[in-house]
Amino acid sequence: MEELEPINFDAGRIYFHPDDLKRSAELLEKHFSHELDQYEAEVRMRHKNGDWIWVIDRGTVVEWTEDGKPLRMSGTHNDISERKKLDQMKSEFVSTVSHELRTPLTSIKGSLALLVDGALGNLTDDVMEMVNMAYRNTNRLIILVNDILDMEKILSGSMKYEFQKLNLANLVEEAVESNMGFAIEHSVEFVLADLDSKVTVLGDSSRLTQVVTNLLSNAAKFSNKGEKVEISVAHHNSVAKVTISDHGRGIPEKFREQIFGRFTQADSSDSREKGGTGLGLNISKSIIDKHNGMIDFESEVDVGSKFFFTLPVSG
Repeated sequence: MEELEPINFDAGRIYFHPDDLKRSAELLEKHFSHELDQYEAEVRMRHKNGDWIWVIDRGTVVEWTEDGKPLRMSGTHNDISERKKLDQMKSEFVSTVSHELRTPLTSIKGSLALLVDGALGNLTDDVMEMVNMAYRNTNRLIILVNDILDMEKILSGSMKYEFQKLNLANLVEEAVESNMGFAIEHSVEFVLADLDSKVTVLGDSSRLTQVVTNLLSNAAKFSNKGEKVEISVAHHNSVAKVTISDHGRGIPEKFREQIFGRFTQADSSDSREKGGTGLGLNISKSIIDKHNGMIDFESEVDVGSKFFFTLPVSG
């Protein structure tokens, strides 16, 4: 303990990595304002041998002043450096395997597409059915690999964004046009409803298109055949809003808290019946969070779901 003297509130924090101080201070303030029951943060601390080590820094105010200010805290620092090393190894392994899979899968998909399109001659009905099945499953694998790579980038903080001024209606319209295949595959119709053509936002075009694509894909998969999926773009004051509405099975309220989680689907059979990785909405939320926006949904069982995201309007 003598190595930490003088023992006071800042005794531990002076050893924090500079890049972790802001996040730690924000969480601490939330605890002081009673927004969080306990302060907890993963931070790097300077070891006395000079190395940076990862710790879980936990603390709780155990005594308050009469006017409600924090007076005394009790807490711990737990060394999690070994866990972080294992997490990094796992992340690198997953990334390497995913990269090694993507190239041959893309080649296989291209070859199967030639067969499906009849470029190599007519196939019997039985053979065509098998080729179509292989093509669909190859496409599902490619989506899975791409989602895993995106998730790895998000978790490691290496996903890159190129922000520029965008016309949101144009972006959504192009995304809908590019994904008409989803509508045809699932026998639904994409309908562009109200599109405010004057809404501009500051964003990454490819990443926002990825969000719209994920929402369109889900809406198509979970709509009843013959139904319409409506897409709209609007804005109110300084907030732009993109809404995608379907008329499908809906989402039970009990799944609300987990619907944006990783590998989450409202029904465990959905991944087999409808396809998908259960990562799309989690990735979409991470992308919208990076744009200082918000993503959410409204739903009624057996009536349909309405997913929407908001973004700050750019002047």
